Amino acid sequence: MTKTIAVLDLGTSKTTALISDINEGGEPRVIGSATLPSKGIKKGVVINIEDAVNVVAQVLAAAERMADQPIEGVYLSVSGEYIQSTNQKGTVSVAGAEITHEDVQRAVESAKTQLAPYPDNTEFIHIIPNEFTIDSQSGIKYPIGMTGSKLEVDCHFISIPKSAIQNLSKTVEKLGVEVYGHIFSGWADSYSVLTETEKELGVTLLDIGAGTTDIVIFKEGKVVYSASFPVGGANITADIAAGLHLASLEYAEKVKLNLDSIFNAKPDKPVSFKENSQEDKDESVTDRQTDDVDVDFLNIPDLKKVSKKYLRMVVDARIAEILELTEKGARKKGTTIKAPSGIVVTGGSAKLYGITKTIKDIVGVPARIGNPTGLTGMLDEIKGPEFATIYGLAISTQTMVPASGTSNSSSSNSIVNKIKKLLKSFTQ
Repeated sequence: MTKTIAVLDLGTSKTTALISDINEGGEPRVIGSATLPSKGIKKGVVINIEDAVNVVAQVLAAAERMADQPIEGVYLSVSGEYIQSTNQKGTVSVAGAEITHEDVQRAVESAKTQLAPYPDNTEFIHIIPNEFTIDSQSGIKYPIGMTGSKLEVDCHFISIPKSAIQNLSKTVEKLGVEVYGHIFSGWADSYSVLTETEKELGVTLLDIGAGTTDIVIFKEGKVVYSASFPVGGANITADIAAGLHLASLEYAEKVKLNLDSIFNAKPDKPVSFKENSQEDKDESVTDRQTDDVDVDFLNIPDLKKVSKKYLRMVVDARIAEILELTEKGARKKGTTIKAPSGIVVTGGSAKLYGITKTIKDIVGVPARIGNPTGLTGMLDEIKGPEFATIYGLAISTQTMVPASGTSNSSSSNSIVNKIKKLLKSFTQ
């Protein structure tokens, strides 16, 4: 029986569903996917449950049709400024015996009990054992089967308020689809865009989406910091709209998506103008250089030319703010975004023209765009850094899917039929 899994990425700008199985080589293979513009989601938070559910219903149904099998449950991405992380160690005695799964679990629980008091509504979506120490031997990744008298674990905890999880889950559960688990978007990204060498040397991952920027920092193969900030590509769009006095955000988004064409365009020819002086009655003609370029191809009313220098300043100012926010957050946890392997930037805003150069100029470390890899199959519609999270969800959850995730049930359980029940729920 083939194991299949469905994952769902709820973003501010788009909602993506993906269904995958395992190919003959043991790699996740995409057999169905769908993407639609999001509604009812802003900066990782549900602001209109009905709008969000309607979009989720459509993308799940479309992915279901492509895969030709019903979806019973999904793993769901989470993001937003409510994401918190911390590191903590836990220690237990093992009496010189062979270390078991139960010993590891006791060590993790020991670390959890030593955390600073958290609000009652907090849920830990990830408890990541970075490394273990047996007696004085540190740097152990897998201690089970080894022998010692004391076991210590260094854990990274990622938490989120239960209310935030519940509201996100409702967008799926109202369709009669089970939520198997929640995965921080930044953590999912690390599976699809980072190399093991980068993690070992130390690297910062930035996922700059439309409404949020997720960050994960690795040092010596260990994740030491995770967070999410309520700023992203949508802020850049708003800045462009304000700076160019555009009538709508749609026009500003068009400018942003065409930055490469704008910055690669040749400026207008030098402009000649006359300078008159009270002391000198003679007229002189001076050539003034301009970096204005024609943007008629955008078909935006009242926007014929733009200054490349001014547009670059507007975009870079917001990128600088994002970098400042992430660095400030990292420093509070005793680390920095300046990593030996540099910064890997992914998410939709990674496609901004010149973003890696801007990051390198500001932070002083190399930067590259994180294009996701690790999947095979039907990938034509899900290429580019904006799909890093959905790739990472599919890759990271292949070993987690429960038995019920294998779907050979009848089409009566399909999303289309579940939507009929959903419509009734909104009228009750």
